[in-house]
Amino acid sequence: MALPLPMVPQRDTCIWPLTPDGFYSTKSGYQFLQREEESSAGMASTVPSLPSTAWKRLWKAPALPRCRETGWRACLGALPFCEVLHARGMDLDPICPRCQAASETVHHALLFCPMVKATWFASSLGLRLQQEQVFRDFFLQFLQVADDEALGSFLEILYAVWCSRNDLVFNDTAATVDQAGHGGFGFITRNSRGEVLAAACSYYGPVLSPTTAEALSMRWSMTMAADLGFRKVVLETDCSLLVDAWKRNGGCSYLDSIVRDCNVFLSIFDVFALLFVRRTGNCAADCLASLSLSQGDCVWIEEVPPQLIGIVQTDVSASATHISS
Repeated sequence: MALPLPMVPQRDTCIWPLTPDGFYSTKSGYQFLQREEESSAGMASTVPSLPSTAWKRLWKAPALPRCRETGWRACLGALPFCEVLHARGMDLDPICPRCQAASETVHHALLFCPMVKATWFASSLGLRLQQEQVFRDFFLQFLQVADDEALGSFLEILYAVWCSRNDLVFNDTAATVDQAGHGGFGFITRNSRGEVLAAACSYYGPVLSPTTAEALSMRWSMTMAADLGFRKVVLETDCSLLVDAWKRNGGCSYLDSIVRDCNVFLSIFDVFALLFVRRTGNCAADCLASLSLSQGDCVWIEEVPPQLIGIVQTDVSASATHISS
């Protein structure tokens, strides 16, 4: 259900999912084999530390295979967080990229980082995480009180936390994807004087990743711009991978297939440009995307929701009519 379907018919193509452009590279293949080897080595050394009943419940949990695998690797300490890589001799900062206040260990990054703790408490599980402990011990305690449905939810949220961390570190994206993997879009339009012309948000549904959500948001934003009658448009996004795909205009990934859809709209606009902005300059659109997860599809003409007024005033103003998405 999360596969992004193109608006324009395109030929089926085999893609390599481990590179942004969908083409296989020796480097990505080598990194994949390294991760598999590290996971196998970690399993061999730490599997006996968990009872066989715990592993059975994990692998039979009602969650997607990728969610169960993330839980398995977390229990083994085989996820490549900064502290783990630093301990293996890599020259990088072991500090958590989210809170910048503690080492990024497995249990900190997935459970006890202040930003992540807020996610767990706001989730359907309502977990209050207090005393910090290693992930394996926490997981064993959780199994004692959780039924199968709660375990499945835990693994799905865990996978979402892992993916959001990776997007923060590698992709600099600001797509809104909830714990169930559903995406929402938001945009705000301003004229050359920075005055708000319109704002909108839209709930999409299941998406493959935050980066895919950003591309789908771009396609939706271009549709909205055309419907509103804008003909000179500068679209701003905080997803650098999307900007790269737009410039490349020739890959075979899911991201590239959506970009090809967006090319169809170019004939509608007299002027169109896609620009990268830092997340601090795209806060209003990001908040609107988050709003879509609770309010669904909404449109505001020459105004914004009251809670966004202060954010809009501090956002970056453009020199031409534009859309931030």
